[in-house]
Amino acid sequence: MRQYRGLTKEGKWVYGWYVQSQRAHNIIPTGVSEWYGGGVGKYFYGATEVIPESVGQQVPIKDIDNKWMYVGDIIGRDEFVRQIIWNEDFCCYQAPFRDGSGLQLFTQKSLGIFKIIGNIHQHPNLLEQDNA
Repeated sequence: MRQYRGLTKEGKWVYGWYVQSQRAHNIIPTGVSEWYGGGVGKYFYGATEVIPESVGQQVPIKDIDNKWMYVGDIIGRDEFVRQIIWNEDFCCYQAPFRDGSGLQLFTQKSLGIFKIIGNIHQHPNLLEQDNA
């Protein structure tokens, strides 16, 4: 099972398992499994509240620097700059072109030549550099 990451209100990334409750969206660090409470009132030790829109799942592909990619990352190579998304209709990760067509993320070979250059939450201006 792949991890998630989320951005705290303080601007720090946290990595682990994603848990959504009626009260908050949280990331529980890997290895933390204790909880207390019941029903909708569950609390997790070590859980960190994150901005819901920033939560992204790890993509099963690494970039050229051997870093795991996450949904919301912006990848680039030369003038090619794309955001990684999850396409619900086709059940696959993609790095779509501006017209909506996409480069499907199937193998390490197809995307391992790209570098993570930022993410949509902290660096949305990077997508303006796309010339391809």
